Amino acid sequence: MRGHGISPGDWPGLVARVEGTQLVIGGPGTGKTELLARRAAHLINSGIATSDGVLAISFSRETAADLRERITGATRRSFGELSVGTFYAFALALVEAHSGARPPLLLTTPEQIRFVRKMLSDEDPGQWPLFYRRMLGTRTLAEEVAEFMLRCGEQRITPADLAVLAMQRPAWRALPGFYERYVERLRCRNKTDYTGLLLLANQALGKSAILGDTVARFPYLLVDEYQEATPVQIEILKKLVGGGCHLTAVADPQQTSFSFRGAERASVSAFPKTFAATGERPPRIFTLATSFRVPAQVLDAAGALIKSDPAHLLPVPAPRAGRVELWLSDQEAQEGDWIASEIKRLHFIEQLPFSRMAVITRASRLLPRLSRALDRQRIPHARPGARLIDHPAVRLVLDLAWAAAVDTEPDDCSPEQTAEVDLIVESALLGPLFTMTRGRARELVAIRRRDGLRWSEVLAGHSPGARALAGLLGDPAWAKTPPATNGFWRLWSSLPQFRELVESDLLAGYRSALASFAQTLGRLAERSLHTSLLDYRKLTLEGDLEASPLLPLQSRQAEQVTISTIHQVKGRQFDVVFIAGATDGVFPDTRPYTSLLEGQFLSRPNLDRVRLVELRLEEERSLAYTAMTRASRRVIWTATSPDLNEAQHTVSRFLFDLRDGVGLEFTHPTSLSDDDPVGLLETESYLRRTQRDIEEPPPRRLAAAAVLVHPPRHDLWDTHSFAGVPRRGSDTGLIDEGHVMSASQAHAYQTCPRRYALGRRLRLDSQDNHHATFGQLMHRVLEESGRRAFHRGEPCLDLSDALEELGGQMADLDFGTPVLNSAWLEKGMRLLSQLAERTEDEGGHAIRFEAMIDAELDGVRWRGRIDRIDRLEDGSLRVIDYKTSKNPMAIKEAAASLQLGFYLWGLSHLERDAGQGVPVAEFWYPLCDKESSWKRSFDTSSLEEVVKSLGEIAEVIISEKADPLPWPPKPSKECQRCRVRPLCPAWPEGQGAFL
Repeated sequence: MRGHGISPGDWPGLVARVEGTQLVIGGPGTGKTELLARRAAHLINSGIATSDGVLAISFSRETAADLRERITGATRRSFGELSVGTFYAFALALVEAHSGARPPLLLTTPEQIRFVRKMLSDEDPGQWPLFYRRMLGTRTLAEEVAEFMLRCGEQRITPADLAVLAMQRPAWRALPGFYERYVERLRCRNKTDYTGLLLLANQALGKSAILGDTVARFPYLLVDEYQEATPVQIEILKKLVGGGCHLTAVADPQQTSFSFRGAERASVSAFPKTFAATGERPPRIFTLATSFRVPAQVLDAAGALIKSDPAHLLPVPAPRAGRVELWLSDQEAQEGDWIASEIKRLHFIEQLPFSRMAVITRASRLLPRLSRALDRQRIPHARPGARLIDHPAVRLVLDLAWAAAVDTEPDDCSPEQTAEVDLIVESALLGPLFTMTRGRARELVAIRRRDGLRWSEVLAGHSPGARALAGLLGDPAWAKTPPATNGFWRLWSSLPQFRELVESDLLAGYRSALASFAQTLGRLAERSLHTSLLDYRKLTLEGDLEASPLLPLQSRQAEQVTISTIHQVKGRQFDVVFIAGATDGVFPDTRPYTSLLEGQFLSRPNLDRVRLVELRLEEERSLAYTAMTRASRRVIWTATSPDLNEAQHTVSRFLFDLRDGVGLEFTHPTSLSDDDPVGLLETESYLRRTQRDIEEPPPRRLAAAAVLVHPPRHDLWDTHSFAGVPRRGSDTGLIDEGHVMSASQAHAYQTCPRRYALGRRLRLDSQDNHHATFGQLMHRVLEESGRRAFHRGEPCLDLSDALEELGGQMADLDFGTPVLNSAWLEKGMRLLSQLAERTEDEGGHAIRFEAMIDAELDGVRWRGRIDRIDRLEDGSLRVIDYKTSKNPMAIKEAAASLQLGFYLWGLSHLERDAGQGVPVAEFWYPLCDKESSWKRSFDTSSLEEVVKSLGEIAEVIISEKADPLPWPPKPSKECQRCRVRPLCPAWPEGQGAFL
């Protein structure tokens, strides 16, 4: 069908032509909805009709909201209420206005299913085919039958008509009788379903008085998406036009996608015949010739898919460049992750708002997977299936109602219920209403379990700020007593914390959800005054009541990506559209039937299955056409094929049609270049890889770490939120209560507090150290051989005995290789030889070996071992500490050594040697090459100062206090051999961890 062509210059004349019955046909983006909005605004602006005298009907609530917004924006004068809604909204208003005092109650879809399920449970199984008998009373069959009843009504099929159709389909033999009983029971109980509502409206319009009143109120009727109208909806339009309404309908027959509801593409071509006998003038047909949205590349590709030679319907494309792309992945996760990465690239690099992009799919079951992929990239999007009852604010209300009812009878609670009540109350205390710390909340849980109290008693006695909640938990009447609105009001008015919620800008989402919840409970009270909050919770959890509506749709201006099915984005437009999950069997969906009862044969009873599949494929092509033409710039088809070489067996045939017909090529998703990160996650990953890459120059690694810790903006990221990065812990807690000090600890802290903390306390340098092993070996050898010499009465070291002891000790050690074992043995022999030679004329007798010191200094316990104590000829004592290093320490350093000073101070606490003079304390370096430098002596005049330093160091270590931070680094020449240097903020390689 071809009407009078309308170019953009003809729009003013067409908008002003408001009389009669008109059908405006237009392809995607030609401005069909905009034309309706402008005509409505023209009627109001010119005074031809009042704002409430124009009835605009759209196919869904969302498209109706869009149409209302457009009309409001185009209207230049003040106006009253606009009558814009769906067919069902119009029918409901009509039926309620003309049904007297008791209009029928409209059953929501779950309520209708519940109603049908109750009827099926009372059915005689013998009247039903064998296949369905065991399913009677199940929710599955109830859903199928309820849907079948709706489709019968939309096709205006009566029980008698269904009985005739059932003669050809034995599987339907029980349905005519059930349908008749269903309709009668609804009538007797003054209830109706959605299709019944349309039938009642159609019946009411059959009365001249009602029709006259309706036409008088709405002389101008505007209908969007006419191609989706069902037979009963078309019948309503015919009666309104016959009564004198001026009808303007817009349609695109190529976008018919609701045939399962009875919509027929042929209804558009039949429009002139359908309305020929109605109204004073014959219908006129117009065709919008120019698309303002879809570029040639997208329009040509979409037109190639429908394959029905639609050239006469395809408009002139928009004058802009467009692209169509085909992407194949070998994993579903890769497909979703690539879509998310590309969205981020478009947003950050091309500055495309999130709201101008959409991810759509044929099957709703794919939406959660795609949503998770967007979540991983932190992309804001409208989550699919976001139910009101799943919002934390609403869930809190319902859970508190259940907890109050259960907690009043603790003896009847199972352990599982008790644990769930604890979790609910703890979550409430931790949430935004009470903002209690986790430690305090868990303390209250412990009190309740320990004392066996109810939560009302715990909160009343131990949490003054939650006494109002205690009162609610102690008296659950508000949760158990209907109506639910009163229970919610009691909760709202009793908790003063709700006032803070109302005033907080950060909790606007909570306020919005609770406002929607209150409206839902209000509608429930209108339908049933006998439903309490507890009943409401049970029904929503069981799915037996439509008490879980979706959260209100956000404004289209909201900065979020649309993620939806193709059916749900009809009438909308975006710059970039991703059509995901294009695999065979998903899109197109060519299954021969979609339900147990095969309700699709109601509108086509004489079709065989082969022809039905062909029709289904045509409808799927229309869906593909609709999906592609939502885009004004770019369309990206994506699919997953486990074996990319065998893609023709798994990928949608539509992609091959596009490849062969339009000349597109399949492309495999590629990750973004590391040199060009996009978005926060990629940037974080890039910086972290750079920081950890040992092949990168140290300045780049340090710079990457600096940017990670100090981002350009404080709101970009939190370093400690990165995967694998623990929260920054305290620098204290390394010292246990009752810590015992030693001279080696004091010396290590004096050398470098940072190395002491990391090496000695955290043991980060506890790797095998051959030098330390050698030192321990030589101390054991000298101790054992020295003891034997002492017992034999010998004044000095017996070299042969010491060498024999060394050989025995070395037999139990392994330095890694035979060569190393031999080298270390040789070094030990040299040490013993030089020590024996140099001590031969030293004088004095060794009297103690490995003498233990255990004493207190300023309340701190100190322990240590003196390698050797000699008695000199004058009776005084000499303290000796062996060192196996080759290089002695500086003379001044040894003169004030903390270790030697500690030994001198500690010697006075050895009972056997108390009171004896100690004029000498020395370090011995047997391996030193210079005989004049192999000993270093302590200056006894500095003993008092050294003991004072020991006390101060012990105090700082035990208190773990320092300025400006605990365990500060102390750079020195020792840093060259320090094993914890990569973790030290005093050096570039260690700064990354402490920025």
